[in-house]
Amino acid sequence: MSNSLLLRKAMQALDLSGVALARRISTYRDDGRVTAPETVSRWLSGTNAVEPSVLAWLEELLRTKALASPRPIIQWPKKRSIVIGVTSSKGGVGTSTVALNLAVVAQLDFKMKTYHLIPEADSSGQYIKEIRRRIGLDTYLVTFQELLDNKPDDNEIHIIDIHSGAAKDALAGKSSTFLEIFEPDILLIPADFGSRMEIPTVNYFANMENLKGRVRLLHRPRSMNMGFHKTCAKEGLDPASEIFCSTFIPQTKSSQLHIPTEMFGSWRSLEQQMYHQDLLEYLITELGGEVLQSHDTVNQIKAMTLLELLDYLQK
Repeated sequence: MSNSLLLRKAMQALDLSGVALARRISTYRDDGRVTAPETVSRWLSGTNAVEPSVLAWLEELLRTKALASPRPIIQWPKKRSIVIGVTSSKGGVGTSTVALNLAVVAQLDFKMKTYHLIPEADSSGQYIKEIRRRIGLDTYLVTFQELLDNKPDDNEIHIIDIHSGAAKDALAGKSSTFLEIFEPDILLIPADFGSRMEIPTVNYFANMENLKGRVRLLHRPRSMNMGFHKTCAKEGLDPASEIFCSTFIPQTKSSQLHIPTEMFGSWRSLEQQMYHQDLLEYLITELGGEVLQSHDTVNQIKAMTLLELLDYLQK
């Protein structure tokens, strides 16, 4: 990228006009000279070379801006994209809530390019429009075939809310069901593993040949009863195995979604926000990626080049 284009992008990121930049440079110069707006125009057009000291100064301004509100930095898996399916054969376990909350965390908190997809769902179009209007999430109703044909671009995460009908088809032994053909990076199955009623069907998914290694079980208890380990053991499941998510998400009394009421609003439940942040970080790590938080993010920002800072701030 040319220095003139770098200058233009840095000015846009800092909301500086040519006149404003010229004035600020003149203020900070220690040689008493004045930088005219025309000089900035010639830098932007490429007529004159941009002074290296100006780019270095803008780089530090961008670094200060980035450090003022550091956000997680995503180191993508080798595959460079992520597809997470969420499903269950039983209604009321929070499949849609988990899928939507994960999508909102990915987009709003982790600043990932996110698509929230619902294949052949019976949700109303108004529900989809409301989500898009309030939080700007890219949510789409798609057919199963569209989903099978779908290939995410690099640095995209697709969160797919697979309704219980698709899971029931697989359990009924129908041939060539969607879940037998579908190949997500991870298939997340929420359930209350303190309930013996929910475990047998989960076991079926865990042993589907094409999903082996992809299934992750999410404990979503209705009450905080640590006896679920014994219940799982009786049904042949080991909560300490890699198939279980290392985090869990307790259900709340309210049936409302925990997403923000608007794009820049606060979450309805900060506790649920934290749970879903932890869950998404775990899933990314399971796929070979990494989420750099707090001091790790700060250290990354301190070492960024001008181009890397621009890329970071534009997400």
